[in-house]
Amino acid sequence: MHELKELLFILNKYKVRQIDVITNTGDQETSSRYKQLYDHLQTTNQFVEREIAEWLGYENDNKSFNRFISNFKRRLYNSVLFIDVNQPQFNELQRAYYNCQQRVAVMHTLRGRGTILSPLEIARQVLPVAQKYEFYEIALSALEVYKSYHAFYTGNEKEYEKYVNLAQSYRNIINAEMIAKECFQRVQLLSINSSGNGKKIHQLSVNFLDKLTPYVKEVNSTAFLVNYGLIKVYKFMSVNNWKETIAACDESLEKLKRKTSVSKILTNAFLHQKATSLFMLRQYEHANIIVQESINNVKEGTFNWFKGMEVRLCIKFHQKHYSECWDVYKKVTRHTQFKNMSNTVTEPWNIYHAYLSFLNSADKLPLSPREKGEMNKFRMGKFLNEVPIFSKDKRGLNIPILIVQVLFLLLEKKYDALEYRLEVLRKYSSRYLKKNDEHFRTDSLIKALQLLIKGDFECMKVQPLTSSVLIQMSEKPLSIANQTHEIEVVPYERQWQWILEMLD
Repeated sequence: MHELKELLFILNKYKVRQIDVITNTGDQETSSRYKQLYDHLQTTNQFVEREIAEWLGYENDNKSFNRFISNFKRRLYNSVLFIDVNQPQFNELQRAYYNCQQRVAVMHTLRGRGTILSPLEIARQVLPVAQKYEFYEIALSALEVYKSYHAFYTGNEKEYEKYVNLAQSYRNIINAEMIAKECFQRVQLLSINSSGNGKKIHQLSVNFLDKLTPYVKEVNSTAFLVNYGLIKVYKFMSVNNWKETIAACDESLEKLKRKTSVSKILTNAFLHQKATSLFMLRQYEHANIIVQESINNVKEGTFNWFKGMEVRLCIKFHQKHYSECWDVYKKVTRHTQFKNMSNTVTEPWNIYHAYLSFLNSADKLPLSPREKGEMNKFRMGKFLNEVPIFSKDKRGLNIPILIVQVLFLLLEKKYDALEYRLEVLRKYSSRYLKKNDEHFRTDSLIKALQLLIKGDFECMKVQPLTSSVLIQMSEKPLSIANQTHEIEVVPYERQWQWILEMLD
């Protein structure tokens, strides 16, 4: 009980004041205002500074308002420390991590005030948990307490050396994890900055895998395996080698399966890429199974859930299961969390809505009378305001925006407007689409679309003019996995068939 005596001494010496959290702030009137603002923001989801100030009765540049918000944020930060991690939404791994972090924070504070036994007691509790779940930085903090204890108080050289060696082995693992993580971040960075960096991503991945090879036999931690595995996935995915991408995903999934406890989010990183690769190979049924496994792994309404549902919708588009596309679209866009997601998540769904609206207008999507009435409200002008044409299109999303406009104009037989739109598409192609395999299919479709004018929008004239271009396009597979399902929403061959059906 000596550590208990030590704890009481510290708490008595350094008086504990009332903890300012969102529901406990001392002064009852002030406390009530903080709680009211908290409830208001939770209910309205409105975070415009001017409107918050007005609701509180302040001018938004008022010093009192700024002070109130500053104190409000501080109480929110304090409240985070007391989140109940035993709630069902936290899994075993998360509970272990947050509990360890909280105890380590207490351990550091107690060490800083010169206590000995209490930090040691916490280290004894934390170390086995950290070892089990591979929280190596937390383990190092606990080992530092053990080392100090034996170095300064017991003089037990054998015990000291044991913990020194253990700490060194963990530092080696952490070092390998950090290198692997930074390597993957650099690959990811290059991928995000442009959809046309496939060969560069491939070469960078090859270089990083060589760099990490010395660690592969020595380090088997989850963090290292995940980052190394993802680099390997990008190595093949970046050059459209879908079979090897799937093999790389399966290899990493098998290794993670052997672990005691692995976050489903980490597993999903490989399931998502595997589903996408199967989709690119047109193995739609298998892709559906894997993407459903990925969706089941995460909580509904989270980022990974939305991305999984997006892949599922794209698979259904390619399978011609348009009614199921509509069901997926409704479930996603009507979810309460959808409006809170970033543009990178929501933008593609505006494009999917445009395609569904076209299918509805072309009588290819069976809907109830009420839903059909809703879909008939689609307006191209409003759509273009929601997804403006970007001057620097890094993600390639301008392509389906421009193509779906062509489909609508052709359906409505607005040939003058269509000729102008085809010219815009031609200029976009010459300016932004590199003449290589990554954009070959899109460039081919655009060439075929240009020939509509030469063929006077008559099917009998257009078909012989475009046959060679379309044959070449069909010989090329889908490409660039992290973008294609957003760009080629429906296979170009099928979109061209729609076009032929609409010609005179």
